Amino acid sequence: MCSRQRPTVLIAIALCGLVWLSSPAAFAAGQIRLSYKLYGRGFHVMNVAVALSLNQYGYGIAVHDQTVGLMSVMVHTNLTSTATGRFKPDGVQPTHFESVGFSRGAQRTTVLDYVDGNPVVRQLTPPEPNRDPVAAASARGAIDTLSAIVGLVHRVQQTGRCDGSALLFDGLRLSRARAHTVGEQVVPAHDGALYPGTALRCNFESLEVGGFEHDEDQAEMHRPQHGSAWVAHVLPGAPALPVRISFHHPKLGMVTMVLTSAAAVKGAQATAALN
Repeated sequence: MCSRQRPTVLIAIALCGLVWLSSPAAFAAGQIRLSYKLYGRGFHVMNVAVALSLNQYGYGIAVHDQTVGLMSVMVHTNLTSTATGRFKPDGVQPTHFESVGFSRGAQRTTVLDYVDGNPVVRQLTPPEPNRDPVAAASARGAIDTLSAIVGLVHRVQQTGRCDGSALLFDGLRLSRARAHTVGEQVVPAHDGALYPGTALRCNFESLEVGGFEHDEDQAEMHRPQHGSAWVAHVLPGAPALPVRISFHHPKLGMVTMVLTSAAAVKGAQATAALN
């Protein structure tokens, strides 16, 4: 769901999870593991397994998305996406991104590297000829969808606010996204939610600007997509993390993702695969 479907702001900036550091030593030192459930039209439709590790120099990121219940029969998704990168004074600089798994009726692979700070597509299968290509010049300075959420978490950690913008490229689509701080709010109640308290609310907007699919609703594709995330401290010593995310899904309308578990994982356990 993170890399090969049309990204709303929250798919692009929040739904795509958090993961591994580029430094093996930092990776071995520990991670934060998070579990989310995504609800649409009143039904539990997807599980999102997340792990997070950060230090002052860099990050890594990955997520496992899998549809459940009737949704898994109608629109089956089973994707694992990962990225690595480093922090810079004004944000993040990814070094590698990849997404592998089943989505939109096919087994798909996306691999991006970053040369002089710009994304280079190394692999994109299967090809999608029924889509406008994104010129390399248009994607200059763009970051991947996973690095965007790391940048958001890092920004909140450093400043206590979520204001910022980014150009996003997932190998197919190019989008402009921005976030702004709303303020502290009580998180709306939801069955199974781990965190019921007060959190910083961040609102998001994204607009697709390239890589349009020819047979899709053109008006819909050119319409800005909106969403909100609530971030809060749920583990001692950890940065504030998304505890609830709401956004518009093209098939389900407004959907909500809620944090259902969070745990710190140390040592050898931190190298285990996401479940």
